[in-house]
Amino acid sequence: MPYHGLTENESSILNIIGRSEFNQNNGSLPRTVKESATWLFMDELAEDSGLTINQTKGVLGSLVKKEIIHIDLDELDGFGGEAMVQISQEGIHKFWD
Repeated sequence: MPYHGLTENESSILNIIGRSEFNQNNGSLPRTVKESATWLFMDELAEDSGLTINQTKGVLGSLVKKEIIHIDLDELDGFGGEAMVQISQEGIHKFWD
């Protein structure tokens, strides 16, 4: 079920990022921006979400535009589809508190 104000795909991607085994909480939901910092691997994110890579990029762009996550989308192409991503404090409070 999507969070208020997010599409089903956005909610799915946000949960995958929030529960990443690479964040400081080792897969537990983050409570701070620092805890949410994790590596984003585009191919794995697409596979885990059941979306294509292009769809996944579109969902990430939408989450950035809504200021739910912070990521330099240009890095995803320049570093072989991987980049650091953080969930904004607003995103953490809005969706998990």
